[in-house]
Amino acid sequence: AAYFAPDGSKRILSTSYDDTLRIWGAAEGKGGSSSGQYTQLTRIAHNNQTGRWITPFKAIWGPGSDLVVVGGMRRTVDIFASG
Repeated sequence: AAYFAPDGSKRILSTSYDDTLRIWGAAEGKGGSSSGQYTQLTRIAHNNQTGRWITPFKAIWGPGSDLVVVGGMRRTVDIFASG
C-alpha cells in the first residue's frame, strides 16, 4: 500500500512485505520541479505480517503528515515520527 502525504509535500508512505514502512520524497529535476522519481527518505522497521491469509498491515499518515500510524499484531496502534 502507498499513500501520498495529505500536506501536499509530495511524500509517499509505503508498507512492504519486507517488514518496513518507507517514506519517499519527490526528487527535484531542473528548475526545482518534480522529476517524477522518488528517493527514500526514511525506513522504519515494523512487522507488517498478520500471520493470516489476508493483506499486511497498512500504515497511514497522521493528520498533520508528521506522524505515521499503523496497527500491530498485539492489537496495538504504533505511531512513528515521519521525519
